[in-house]
Amino acid sequence: MTQTPLSPPRGTADELIPIELDRRERERLAGAVVESVRISLFGTVIEVAFDDPIAASSYRARYARFSTLQDRIDMRAFAVEDGNAAYFWVDDRPAHCWTRERSSALIDFLTDAVVYTAYFNDICPYVSIHAAAIAVDDVAIALTAASEGGKSTTSIACGRRGMPLYSDEVCIFDGRNVHPYPRALNIRAAALDLLAGEPFVDALTPKLLAHRGSDWKCVAPDELFGTAALLKPQPLAAIFFIVGRGSEPAIAPMEWPEAIPRLLNAPMRSPGRGVGRIADAVAALSRGRPMALTLGTPDSTALAIRDAVRRMRVRAAAS
Repeated sequence: MTQTPLSPPRGTADELIPIELDRRERERLAGAVVESVRISLFGTVIEVAFDDPIAASSYRARYARFSTLQDRIDMRAFAVEDGNAAYFWVDDRPAHCWTRERSSALIDFLTDAVVYTAYFNDICPYVSIHAAAIAVDDVAIALTAASEGGKSTTSIACGRRGMPLYSDEVCIFDGRNVHPYPRALNIRAAALDLLAGEPFVDALTPKLLAHRGSDWKCVAPDELFGTAALLKPQPLAAIFFIVGRGSEPAIAPMEWPEAIPRLLNAPMRSPGRGVGRIADAVAALSRGRPMALTLGTPDSTALAIRDAVRRMRVRAAAS
């Protein structure tokens, strides 16, 4: 079945309301489930159950590269609407509800946020950073920014210049290497305008032009760049923190006292708690050199990132 992309959701996951939901009420709500999606994230099989088949279809398309037919289930998540609210929970973890205006797009979006948080906070053995992850030659970099800060646009521009994406959204780091996380992308209309308006022309340009005027939703990475092969894990060499915009891109080293809180608030999630999480951040920065990035145009920024990483590699080899 062809998936019709959903309209952008209204609201953020931070607006979900934590609630008490006892076992009997969870069982009652779960009785309304009509469709489930089963995915595997780094060996953990997750079943996500919906009472909204349109939201389920959108979620399935988003995680198409993670689809699995395995019988075992390690983690169960639910998204069920009842009366004037939608309810979200994962196993016996705290539940959340949404009582404002809702749509299938919003249910899909909020479900993704709830599952993502539960998995990366409590189960994933790796560090995860809300950041794009990009391959530059034989190393990887992370690129992080505030919401709508230019992260995804810049990562796509890097992909066009031969720096393929591990992910436009999540950098998965095992203590040394970055791993692929090929979730489908959502490209905002403003980003499409920037990318399509560049003087640089490649095989992606006609696709960008064809989708101008609205968001391009649920785009498989291979649809953008023409390869379905997963990138091999590679060492994290740098973490670029987007700090602003200018007429030309600028890159400079960032001191650790500034980089550590920025990384923790990206947010960064890890198996560590409290001081352990700070130690995980320090360990990540000891591998990936922190850099402050001021954006220029997407293409000029991509070239500046590539050149900066290559210079770092040359200096490291010479030292």
